[in-house]
Amino acid sequence: LTLVAAACGNADVRATAAYKTTFTQVGDTVVARTVGGVPEQSLHKLEVEWSAGGDASDSASVLGDVQELAVAPDGRVVVWDPATPTLWLYAADGRMLKRIGRSGGGPGEYGQINGVSVRPDGNIVVWDGSHARLNVYDRDGMPMTSWLVPVANTFSSFALSSDNLNRVWMEG
Repeated sequence: LTLVAAACGNADVRATAAYKTTFTQVGDTVVARTVGGVPEQSLHKLEVEWSAGGDASDSASVLGDVQELAVAPDGRVVVWDPATPTLWLYAADGRMLKRIGRSGGGPGEYGQINGVSVRPDGNIVVWDGSHARLNVYDRDGMPMTSWLVPVANTFSSFALSSDNLNRVWMEG
């Protein structure tokens, strides 16, 4: 085999060699490494489709822990990041537009966000589990109203959805 492989050249050896992928984990990061000749038909390329961008020099605007995300009909994206803790509004191209509301218990404020949905009309609905209410913001993130919800202990993530009639559905 050594003589045959040497006669074929390195390119042929790589094309027929077995490959192996190993995974290692350090904290919350998983690293995959592949060694050996990977057949061309098995290669895939990841492409970034959307990226949120804030000012990297402003640590208060860098996403730290995305727990809720909703996409508006116009492509804008609403992101709940409890690490900052902020509800962010991003343009469809990933530019940060603004912070929506703030932490607290008053109108337009929130405690623990456990669901975000954007209705077809563009209005943003947020489930604030700690205050047992749904906050409604207009498409630009300005507070419109809030609705008390007579439920307790609904703290599951992604607890909201909207349908094409602008109704809001809550999981619980």
